[in-house]
Amino acid sequence: MSKYKKILLTLAFLSILPTMLLAKMNVLVSILPQKYFIEQIAKSKVNITTMVLPGDDPHEYEPSPKQMRSLSKARIYFGIGVRFEDIWLPKFLANNKNLILVKTQKDVKKIKIAKGIKSNNKNVYDPHIWTSTTNAAIMAKNIYQALSKYDKKNQSFYKKNYLDFLVKIKQTKAKIKDILKGTKKNKIVLVIHPAWGYFSKEFALNQVAIEKEGKAPRAQRLVSLVKLAKKNNIKYIFIQPEMSPKYAKIIAKQVGAKLISVSPLAFDWSKNLIYFAKSITLK
Repeated sequence: MSKYKKILLTLAFLSILPTMLLAKMNVLVSILPQKYFIEQIAKSKVNITTMVLPGDDPHEYEPSPKQMRSLSKARIYFGIGVRFEDIWLPKFLANNKNLILVKTQKDVKKIKIAKGIKSNNKNVYDPHIWTSTTNAAIMAKNIYQALSKYDKKNQSFYKKNYLDFLVKIKQTKAKIKDILKGTKKNKIVLVIHPAWGYFSKEFALNQVAIEKEGKAPRAQRLVSLVKLAKKNNIKYIFIQPEMSPKYAKIIAKQVGAKLISVSPLAFDWSKNLIYFAKSITLK
């Protein structure tokens, strides 16, 4: 190769070097609360694609062709253990052989949905782990460690933001405890879907779901829920924008309760949990 060609190649490489250095890592997440967690730690250092968008039901979700194409550019998939991942994660990994799977649910102690409930001879656990501040801290650690491992040049940046986020998680927990300090222990919180089990366990509440095992309630269960609501003077029933409020409306009409819509999938995790706590204390 001539000296002239070497100079040209060097100049060409130098011209694209800034772009290479500034290139952001592309990552995928299943739900919006994960995006919130990653943004707290990575800020603008990564590009984040969320698979389950607002209004989508993660139990029935199927990715769009556009999202499937985005897989080819992704470096990491941050899983969380929601149901659609059982079907789609193997397909995602097959579509991108270089895609790294990071399980943000690692080390989280999960709650059984119900005793004796099994699927394919395996226990079924509540996947809504992010509604607990304790679990959020564990997830944040898993995210931080993965980002630091696969993007070493920004390790110190991630560490600082991770530690700052842990402080925010503690502040969120303290705020919720303060909001709920006058609430009766094991107070019944009637919800359309059992998405708040970890929150309820952490803050000594009793979640009662209208749905059971992912199925609509039968007439007999509706009757028992109406009796329960009347006995415990239930004034609010919590619904989700991702799901039909049909059966919640039936119960609300019978007992004179109001419906409050709170999505466990909302992006602003801290603000959403605090809002849910405040709604529980409404008179």
